[in-house]
Amino acid sequence: ILSFINWTGPCQVEAVKDIKTGKYKLIEINPKLWGTLGCSIHAGINFALLSVLKAQNIDININEDLKEYKATRYAIIFPMFVNSLVNIKERRLRRVIVMIFNILTGKVRTEVSILDPAPNIIRIADSIYEVVFKRSSRIIKSDFNNNLKGR
Repeated sequence: ILSFINWTGPCQVEAVKDIKTGKYKLIEINPKLWGTLGCSIHAGINFALLSVLKAQNIDININEDLKEYKATRYAIIFPMFVNSLVNIKERRLRRVIVMIFNILTGKVRTEVSILDPAPNIIRIADSIYEVVFKRSSRIIKSDFNNNLKGR
């Protein structure tokens, strides 16, 4: 798709596989960096920096950059993890304790930084608002939440 429209640069393409037909269906194309960019950076690939270098016509070797890639466990705490806690009651306290332990020991990376909480203040406030006032009327339903059921 991106070759067809002659797109160069960061882009988020979302598609889903139709389980009835086995075909993929395009959901959206966003010419931007994605929300999980922090995961990529923690894994060793800084797409934002690579985009800047590319825009400046600085020679980059993607294959060399990918050699530095390391598998990373990453959790989006606000709102995804909070939503799973609200929607799925099973082992709620255990999941919170395990998540805190995994973050503190470095087993799981996250977008939340204790040293720089400012970027997440609105996300935290919004998550609290959703839990207190909306409960689950607009809480995100996702595969992440569904996969936690029964664990």
